[in-house]
Amino acid sequence: MERRNMILKNSLIFLFICTILCGCKKEIEFIEITEGRSMNPSEPRIGIKITSNNDLYLCKEIIIDGRKTEKYKYYKNTKPVNFEKFKKEIISTFKNNIEPTYIKVNDATYYQLFYKVSSKVYKSKFIESDLTSTQNQIFFKIINLYKLKNYKEISEYDFSKELLNEKLPQPPPL
Repeated sequence: MERRNMILKNSLIFLFICTILCGCKKEIEFIEITEGRSMNPSEPRIGIKITSNNDLYLCKEIIIDGRKTEKYKYYKNTKPVNFEKFKKEIISTFKNNIEPTYIKVNDATYYQLFYKVSSKVYKSKFIESDLTSTQNQIFFKIINLYKLKNYKEISEYDFSKELLNEKLPQPPPL
């Protein structure tokens, strides 16, 4: 009987420790940039996401016969990136102060910055001219990560779809 109580007691302690460890999961922070339609129909839309695990993800639109398909291939970079460096730059440079023009510009590429860092969530759509020169520099440093050569294709990864699935407006009837 005493052996049975000892096993039960050890099982409960083990279960308690497992519960504590599972409850202490650190929430993943991220910085995500997505790019909307450009004026060039053969230029794919892209999304870049850097996570606090120092992982870098890319989604790139599949172009068929020079046309956008709204279908994507997903990639993960095989080499780690320095998330903390990008996090510091984003927090110090953007601080929720992108001032979008709110004027629909038909010949501009729209971008979206979406980040969740230090329990702060921020999302904004804008065009390049809405950014200050410093913001522009940091922003395109992240976008240019898509040019890295160490990507391995993966089945899928979660990206914001607002700009990635954006459709052209219907032309007016003739």
